[in-house]
Amino acid sequence: MHMRMLLPGDAVQLTLSDPWDFVTSCGSGPFRGKVLRFFQVGDLEQLLVEMSSDIAFGGRRCQHIVIKPRHCGHSLLEADPLTPVPCNATGLSRAQATSENPFEFHPHQALLRLIGSLSRVRQD
Repeated sequence: MHMRMLLPGDAVQLTLSDPWDFVTSCGSGPFRGKVLRFFQVGDLEQLLVEMSSDIAFGGRRCQHIVIKPRHCGHSLLEADPLTPVPCNATGLSRAQATSENPFEFHPHQALLRLIGSLSRVRQD
């Protein structure tokens, strides 16, 4: 299967499974967004995604999410409408998301930490 690079503007969606209290309060989605940046160094892939609307939970609100594959051997490029990729998602502030390197942040800067799956949105 040919895997196409995720490009800025590509539509993606997150379906979330954890933490349980987030899913109970906000639902599992899908939460839609668009790719702002794709970053890869060696095997480490990361996406910066701007969500279509803010995700709010526990008094924190964010519109920018960094997504990484959850398991070794999975690639974000495998994500398509029928094949979601397990992922970790970290909500960032607008300031961090628009910084020179939004992919370098300390854990205490994370507004939300979520687990789920990433898929591309079908383009008809």
